[in-house]
Formats: sequence, structure tokens, C-alpha cells
Amino acid sequence: MATVVRMKRRAVCDISEVVAQLQADTDLNTYIFLTDIISGEQSALMLPNNIGALLCYEKYYVRANGLVSLTILIKQEGEEQKATIISFMDHVVFFFSAEKSFSKMAISALKKLGFEQYEKLDSSLMY
Repeated sequence: MATVVRMKRRAVCDISEVVAQLQADTDLNTYIFLTDIISGEQSALMLPNNIGALLCYEKYYVRANGLVSLTILIKQEGEEQKATIISFMDHVVFFFSAEKSFSKMAISALKKLGFEQYEKLDSSLMY
């Protein structure tokens, strides 16, 4: 199962500031933020000239033996900043609906920053 949510807002700050605020969000950081493989530190992949960033989160559920992942792509398009949230879960975790609550946390974090949702697709609608 997967969920894709698209959000946007008028650009009020640099993409790097949006990333810093997302990384500081306590709800999101209860999950594992994927770290830079080389440095081992928390990081986001920043695109050249701060035109975008990619943040990845994941959480493993030991009891269900399943993984939930969350990817947030933020990009600058002229005077607008757009965010695409993609949450995905291992089929085993399906029973727990963890993937939807995971994407809700990202939506909530982005709403705090002034983003508004304009599109949502569930994998059940994609097939």
C-alpha cells in the first residue's frame, strides 16, 4: 500500500529552512530519519541551488515484522514551494494502517509551515 499527498504554499523562506523545521518536528522524529551513509549524521539530500530537498524516514515494526517508509520531496517552483509525500508500507504491516498515520504526521508537520494539501492518491486508486 502507498499514499501520495501533494501540498503547496507561497515561498516565504529558503528550502533549507523548511528542511530544518521538518527535521526539528518532534512527531516526525519519533521515527528513524535515514542518515547520510558516509558521514552517519542526519541529513537531507539538498538539490543544487536550494531548488529542492529529499527527506526519508522509516520505522520497523518488530512485532509485525514490517517496515513503513516516508519520503518527502520539497521543491521550489518560482514563487511556490511544493511538497510531495509518499508513504509506503510492507504488506505485513497493512493490518495496522501504519502507513496512513505516517503520512498524516508529515501532512501535519507541513501544515504547521503553511502548506496546503491539493491532491491525495491512495494505491487502491492507482491500480
